[in-house]
Amino acid sequence: MASPRPRKGYLYILAGGSLWATGGVWAKILFSQDLSSNQVALLRTAIALVALAAFMVLKKRSHLFAKGKDLVLLAGVAFFGVSLFSVSFFYTIKVATITQAVFLLYTAPIIAALMARVFLNELLVKGKVIALACSITGLVLLTRIYQPASMDIPTLALLTGLASAFMFACFSLMGKVALHRYSPWTVQFYTFAFGVLFLILLTLPGAETFQLRWESWLFLTIMALVSTVAPFALFYRGLQMVEASRAAVVATIEPVVASLLGFAVFAERLDPVQAVGAGLILLGAILVQI
Repeated sequence: MASPRPRKGYLYILAGGSLWATGGVWAKILFSQDLSSNQVALLRTAIALVALAAFMVLKKRSHLFAKGKDLVLLAGVAFFGVSLFSVSFFYTIKVATITQAVFLLYTAPIIAALMARVFLNELLVKGKVIALACSITGLVLLTRIYQPASMDIPTLALLTGLASAFMFACFSLMGKVALHRYSPWTVQFYTFAFGVLFLILLTLPGAETFQLRWESWLFLTIMALVSTVAPFALFYRGLQMVEASRAAVVATIEPVVASLLGFAVFAERLDPVQAVGAGLILLGAILVQI
Protein backbone atom coordinates (compact mmCIF):
# COMPACT_ATOMS: atom_id res chain seq x y z
CA MET A 1 0.00 0.00 0.00
CA ALA A 2 1.30 3.44 -0.91
CA SER A 3 2.24 5.65 2.04
CA PRO A 4 -0.10 8.58 2.84
CA ARG A 5 2.58 11.15 2.02
CA PRO A 6 3.11 10.22 -1.68
CA ARG A 7 -0.64 9.71 -2.11
CA LYS A 8 -1.20 13.21 -0.78
CA GLY A 9 1.50 14.50 -3.14
CA TYR A 10 -0.28 13.01 -6.14
CA LEU A 11 -3.50 14.75 -5.09
CA TYR A 12 -1.67 18.08 -4.90
CA ILE A 13 -0.28 17.60 -8.42
CA LEU A 14 -3.63 16.50 -9.85
CA ALA A 15 -5.25 19.60 -8.35
CA GLY A 16 -2.47 21.84 -9.70
CA GLY A 17 -2.68 20.40 -13.22
CA SER A 18 -6.46 20.75 -13.24
CA LEU A 19 -6.26 24.40 -12.19
CA TRP A 20 -3.62 25.13 -14.83
CA ALA A 21 -6.08 23.80 -17.40
CA THR A 22 -8.65 26.47 -16.51
CA GLY A 23 -6.35 29.22 -17.80
CA GLY A 24 -7.51 28.76 -21.37
CA VAL A 25 -11.15 29.33 -20.42
CA TRP A 26 -10.40 32.59 -18.60
CA ALA A 27 -8.21 33.71 -21.51
CA LYS A 28 -10.96 33.04 -24.07
CA ILE A 29 -13.44 35.02 -21.97
CA LEU A 30 -11.02 37.93 -21.74
CA PHE A 31 -10.35 37.84 -25.49
CA SER A 32 -14.11 38.10 -26.06
CA GLN A 33 -13.94 41.35 -24.06
CA ASP A 34 -11.43 42.75 -26.57
CA LEU A 35 -8.28 42.23 -24.51
CA SER A 36 -5.15 41.37 -26.47
CA SER A 37 -3.03 38.32 -25.75
CA ASN A 38 -0.25 40.66 -24.56
CA GLN A 39 -2.61 42.36 -22.11
CA VAL A 40 -3.70 39.04 -20.65
CA ALA A 41 -0.10 37.81 -20.36
CA LEU A 42 1.10 40.96 -18.59
CA LEU A 43 -1.84 41.72 -16.31
CA ARG A 44 -2.46 38.20 -15.03
CA THR A 45 1.25 37.86 -14.17
CA ALA A 46 1.32 41.26 -12.45
CA ILE A 47 -1.73 40.39 -10.35
CA ALA A 48 -0.22 36.99 -9.53
CA LEU A 49 3.00 38.70 -8.41
CA VAL A 50 1.15 41.13 -6.12
CA ALA A 51 -0.89 38.31 -4.55
CA LEU A 52 2.14 36.05 -4.06
CA ALA A 53 4.28 38.88 -2.66
CA ALA A 54 1.57 39.82 -0.15
CA PHE A 55 1.28 36.20 0.99
CA MET A 56 5.04 35.79 1.33
CA VAL A 57 5.45 39.03 3.29
CA LEU A 58 2.93 37.67 5.79
CA LYS A 59 3.87 33.98 5.83
CA LYS A 60 7.15 33.27 3.99
CA ARG A 61 9.24 36.41 4.43
CA SER A 62 12.54 34.53 4.70
CA HIS A 63 11.99 33.11 1.19
CA LEU A 64 11.91 36.54 -0.46
CA PHE A 65 15.67 36.85 -0.78
CA ALA A 66 18.10 35.38 -3.33
CA LYS A 67 21.83 35.77 -3.83
CA GLY A 68 22.94 38.29 -6.44
CA LYS A 69 24.94 35.68 -8.34
CA ASP A 70 21.79 33.62 -8.91
CA LEU A 71 19.63 36.45 -10.26
CA VAL A 72 20.70 35.74 -13.84
CA LEU A 73 19.50 32.15 -13.51
CA LEU A 74 16.20 33.22 -11.94
CA ALA A 75 15.76 35.89 -14.62
CA GLY A 76 16.32 33.22 -17.27
CA VAL A 77 13.62 31.03 -15.74
CA ALA A 78 11.23 33.99 -15.89
CA PHE A 79 12.23 35.05 -19.40
CA PHE A 80 11.41 31.67 -20.88
CA GLY A 81 8.80 30.35 -18.44
CA VAL A 82 6.66 33.47 -18.04
CA SER A 83 7.45 36.15 -20.60
CA LEU A 84 8.05 34.42 -23.92
CA PHE A 85 5.88 31.48 -22.92
CA SER A 86 2.88 33.65 -21.98
CA VAL A 87 3.04 35.78 -25.13
CA SER A 88 3.21 32.75 -27.44
CA PHE A 89 0.75 30.54 -25.54
CA PHE A 90 -1.99 33.14 -25.13
CA TYR A 91 -1.70 34.19 -28.77
CA THR A 92 -2.19 30.53 -29.75
CA ILE A 93 -5.29 30.29 -27.57
CA LYS A 94 -6.66 33.50 -29.07
CA VAL A 95 -6.49 32.41 -32.72
CA ALA A 96 -6.85 28.62 -32.28
CA THR A 97 -8.82 26.49 -29.82
CA ILE A 98 -7.93 25.78 -26.21
CA THR A 99 -7.55 22.10 -27.05
CA GLN A 100 -5.13 22.72 -29.90
CA ALA A 101 -3.07 25.20 -27.88
CA VAL A 102 -2.73 22.92 -24.86
CA PHE A 103 -1.87 19.79 -26.83
CA LEU A 104 0.72 21.72 -28.85
CA LEU A 105 2.16 22.82 -25.50
CA TYR A 106 2.43 19.18 -24.46
CA THR A 107 5.09 18.53 -27.08
CA ALA A 108 7.31 20.26 -24.46
CA PRO A 109 8.43 17.00 -22.74
CA ILE A 110 9.76 15.75 -26.07
CA ILE A 111 11.58 19.02 -26.72
CA ALA A 112 12.98 18.90 -23.18
CA ALA A 113 14.25 15.35 -23.76
CA LEU A 114 16.06 16.46 -26.92
CA MET A 115 17.51 19.51 -25.17
CA ALA A 116 18.63 17.39 -22.23
CA ARG A 117 20.47 15.13 -24.67
CA VAL A 118 22.35 18.13 -26.10
CA PHE A 119 22.98 20.19 -22.97
CA LEU A 120 22.88 17.64 -20.13
CA ASN A 121 24.22 14.64 -22.06
CA GLU A 122 21.16 12.53 -21.15
CA LEU A 123 20.80 9.47 -23.38
CA LEU A 124 17.99 9.12 -25.92
CA VAL A 125 16.92 5.62 -24.93
CA LYS A 126 14.36 3.57 -26.84
CA GLY A 127 11.45 4.85 -24.75
CA LYS A 128 12.29 8.46 -25.57
CA VAL A 129 12.57 7.69 -29.29
CA ILE A 130 9.15 6.01 -29.22
CA ALA A 131 7.75 9.01 -27.32
CA LEU A 132 9.20 11.35 -29.94
CA ALA A 133 7.57 9.32 -32.73
CA CYS A 134 4.21 9.41 -30.91
CA SER A 135 4.41 13.15 -30.39
CA ILE A 136 5.37 13.98 -33.98
CA THR A 137 2.68 11.67 -35.39
CA GLY A 138 0.11 13.14 -33.03
CA LEU A 139 1.11 16.67 -34.00
CA VAL A 140 0.63 15.86 -37.69
CA LEU A 141 -2.83 14.37 -37.05
CA LEU A 142 -3.97 17.09 -34.65
CA THR A 143 -3.09 19.98 -36.96
CA ARG A 144 -3.86 18.19 -40.25
CA ILE A 145 -0.57 19.51 -41.57
CA TYR A 146 -0.57 16.57 -44.01
CA GLN A 147 -3.52 18.30 -45.74
CA PRO A 148 -2.60 22.00 -45.91
CA ALA A 149 -5.93 22.86 -47.54
CA SER A 150 -7.89 21.44 -44.59
CA MET A 151 -5.72 22.71 -41.72
CA ASP A 152 -8.02 24.31 -39.17
CA ILE A 153 -5.23 26.03 -37.27
CA PRO A 154 -3.47 29.11 -38.69
CA THR A 155 0.20 28.61 -39.55
CA LEU A 156 1.28 31.36 -37.16
CA ALA A 157 -0.73 29.76 -34.35
CA LEU A 158 0.97 26.43 -35.07
CA LEU A 159 4.36 28.14 -34.81
CA THR A 160 3.49 30.03 -31.62
CA GLY A 161 2.04 26.85 -30.10
CA LEU A 162 5.29 24.99 -30.73
CA ALA A 163 7.21 28.05 -29.50
CA SER A 164 5.30 27.91 -26.21
CA ALA A 165 6.34 24.26 -25.88
CA PHE A 166 9.98 25.19 -26.53
CA MET A 167 9.83 27.98 -23.93
CA PHE A 168 8.25 25.67 -21.38
CA ALA A 169 10.97 23.09 -22.01
CA CYS A 170 13.65 25.74 -21.42
CA PHE A 171 11.81 26.82 -18.28
CA SER A 172 11.69 23.24 -16.99
CA LEU A 173 15.41 22.66 -17.41
CA MET A 174 16.44 26.01 -15.91
CA GLY A 175 13.83 25.74 -13.17
CA LYS A 176 15.22 22.36 -12.16
CA VAL A 177 18.62 23.97 -11.61
CA ALA A 178 17.07 26.86 -9.65
CA LEU A 179 15.14 24.50 -7.36
CA HIS A 180 18.39 22.87 -6.32
CA ARG A 181 19.40 26.22 -4.83
CA TYR A 182 16.18 27.75 -3.53
CA SER A 183 12.77 26.82 -2.19
CA PRO A 184 9.81 26.67 -4.58
CA TRP A 185 8.46 29.86 -2.99
CA THR A 186 11.64 31.79 -3.84
CA VAL A 187 11.78 30.48 -7.41
CA GLN A 188 8.08 31.22 -7.95
CA PHE A 189 8.39 34.77 -6.58
CA TYR A 190 11.37 35.71 -8.76
CA THR A 191 9.80 33.99 -11.76
CA PHE A 192 6.77 36.26 -11.47
CA ALA A 193 8.83 39.37 -10.62
CA PHE A 194 11.24 39.09 -13.54
CA GLY A 195 8.36 37.87 -15.71
CA VAL A 196 6.45 41.11 -15.21
CA LEU A 197 9.58 43.14 -15.99
CA PHE A 198 10.26 41.26 -19.22
CA LEU A 199 6.61 41.38 -20.29
CA ILE A 200 6.63 45.15 -19.87
CA LEU A 201 9.73 45.35 -22.09
CA LEU A 202 8.23 42.94 -24.65
CA THR A 203 4.75 44.44 -24.87
CA LEU A 204 5.51 48.14 -24.17
CA PRO A 205 2.10 48.71 -22.56
CA GLY A 206 0.38 52.08 -22.90
CA ALA A 207 -2.25 53.67 -20.68
CA GLU A 208 -4.99 51.82 -22.60
CA THR A 209 -3.58 48.51 -21.35
CA PHE A 210 -4.92 49.29 -17.88
CA GLN A 211 -8.19 50.95 -18.90
CA LEU A 212 -10.48 47.94 -18.52
CA ARG A 213 -14.02 47.31 -17.41
CA TRP A 214 -14.46 45.94 -13.90
CA GLU A 215 -15.56 42.58 -15.33
CA SER A 216 -12.20 42.22 -17.08
CA TRP A 217 -10.31 43.01 -13.88
CA LEU A 218 -12.42 40.42 -12.08
CA PHE A 219 -11.67 37.68 -14.62
CA LEU A 220 -7.97 38.63 -14.66
CA THR A 221 -7.83 38.35 -10.87
CA ILE A 222 -9.55 34.97 -10.92
CA MET A 223 -7.16 33.81 -13.64
CA ALA A 224 -4.12 35.04 -11.68
CA LEU A 225 -5.17 33.35 -8.45
CA VAL A 226 -6.84 30.17 -9.75
CA SER A 227 -4.76 29.43 -12.86
CA THR A 228 -1.38 30.89 -11.92
CA VAL A 229 -0.53 31.25 -8.22
CA ALA A 230 -2.50 28.26 -6.89
CA PRO A 231 -1.40 25.62 -9.43
CA PHE A 232 2.27 26.54 -9.06
CA ALA A 233 2.00 26.30 -5.28
CA LEU A 234 0.14 22.97 -5.44
CA PHE A 235 2.50 21.45 -7.98
CA TYR A 236 5.62 22.42 -6.05
CA ARG A 237 4.08 21.12 -2.82
CA GLY A 238 3.33 17.79 -4.46
CA LEU A 239 6.79 17.69 -6.00
CA GLN A 240 8.28 17.68 -2.51
CA MET A 241 6.48 14.40 -1.78
CA VAL A 242 6.91 12.35 -4.97
CA GLU A 243 9.57 11.75 -7.60
CA ALA A 244 9.85 14.43 -10.27
CA SER A 245 9.30 12.01 -13.16
CA ARG A 246 6.11 10.65 -11.59
CA ALA A 247 4.92 14.18 -10.84
CA ALA A 248 5.35 15.17 -14.48
CA VAL A 249 3.30 12.17 -15.61
CA VAL A 250 0.46 12.99 -13.21
CA ALA A 251 0.50 16.63 -14.41
CA THR A 252 -0.50 15.49 -17.91
CA ILE A 253 -4.05 15.64 -16.57
CA GLU A 254 -3.92 19.28 -17.78
CA PRO A 255 -4.60 18.74 -21.51
CA VAL A 256 -7.36 16.26 -20.71
CA VAL A 257 -9.12 18.75 -18.41
CA ALA A 258 -8.49 21.59 -20.88
CA SER A 259 -10.12 19.61 -23.67
CA LEU A 260 -13.16 18.84 -21.51
CA LEU A 261 -13.47 22.50 -20.53
CA GLY A 262 -13.10 23.61 -24.16
CA PHE A 263 -15.90 21.25 -25.14
CA ALA A 264 -18.17 22.15 -22.21
CA VAL A 265 -17.74 25.94 -22.32
CA PHE A 266 -17.01 26.73 -25.97
CA ALA A 267 -18.27 23.59 -27.75
CA GLU A 268 -14.80 22.94 -29.15
CA ARG A 269 -14.62 19.60 -30.90
CA LEU A 270 -12.00 17.32 -32.40
CA ASP A 271 -12.82 14.99 -35.26
CA PRO A 272 -11.77 11.34 -34.77
CA VAL A 273 -8.41 11.78 -36.54
CA GLN A 274 -7.56 14.86 -34.47
CA ALA A 275 -8.63 13.06 -31.28
CA VAL A 276 -6.19 10.26 -32.10
CA GLY A 277 -3.50 12.87 -32.68
CA ALA A 278 -4.18 14.52 -29.33
CA GLY A 279 -4.04 11.13 -27.65
CA LEU A 280 -0.67 10.35 -29.24
CA ILE A 281 0.76 13.68 -28.02
CA LEU A 282 -0.45 12.89 -24.52
CA LEU A 283 1.00 9.37 -24.78
CA GLY A 284 4.33 10.80 -25.90
CA ALA A 285 4.37 13.21 -22.96
CA ILE A 286 3.84 10.28 -20.59
CA LEU A 287 6.27 7.82 -22.23
CA VAL A 288 9.14 10.28 -22.31
CA GLN A 289 9.01 10.60 -18.52
CA ILE A 290 8.55 6.96 -17.49
